[in-house]
Amino acid sequence: MSVAQTRARALPDEVPAEIESPQGKLLYLYVAVAGECEVDELVDRLDVPRITAYGVLGTLESRGVVERVDTDTYRAV
Repeated sequence: MSVAQTRARALPDEVPAEIESPQGKLLYLYVAVAGECEVDELVDRLDVPRITAYGVLGTLESRGVVERVDTDTYRAV
């Protein structure tokens, strides 16, 4: 069993209404299920450009749906 599988959580009942973009929803759901993940993991697994991942995560953080744990790690709130 991989690290991602051992820490996986159930899907949230719904995506917060303040997340409107498809990329925002995708990154939010991944972080919510993973519990906590690094930007590198999002980039590798979701094939999202790094600059896009940081931009979307910054927006999600400003809307209060994810929080930054450290420089490159985020978790759902």
